[in-house]
Amino acid sequence: MVPHLLVCPITHGQSTANYQNYGNNFNANGGGVYAMDWTSDHISIWFFARNQIPDNIKTEFLDPSAWGLPTARFTGGSGCNIDTYFMSNSLVFDTTFCGD
Repeated sequence: MVPHLLVCPITHGQSTANYQNYGNNFNANGGGVYAMDWTSDHISIWFFARNQIPDNIKTEFLDPSAWGLPTARFTGGSGCNIDTYFMSNSLVFDTTFCGD
C-alpha cells in the first residue's frame, strides 16, 4: 500500500545557512519572527532576526510580497493539492531548559 501523501512529489528539500534562527545565536540576538504565508497555491516561510522584522508584520496589513525571498517555499501543483493534503497546522513551542 502506498502512503496517501506520496502523491506530492519531493523535488527538493530546504536548508539554510542562517545561524540566527535557532539556538544560542537566536537567543543572543533577542529572538526573531517566523512568518508563514499559506494559500491554496503554496506555503512560504520566512525568518526575520529581531533587527530585521519588516514594519508591515507589526500591523494588521501584512504584505508578504515585500518580505523578500522566503526561507522555504513549497508549491502545490498537479497531483499535490495544498488544500487537500495540508490542514490543521499546529505550532509547537519547546521550552526545554538545560536539556531536561
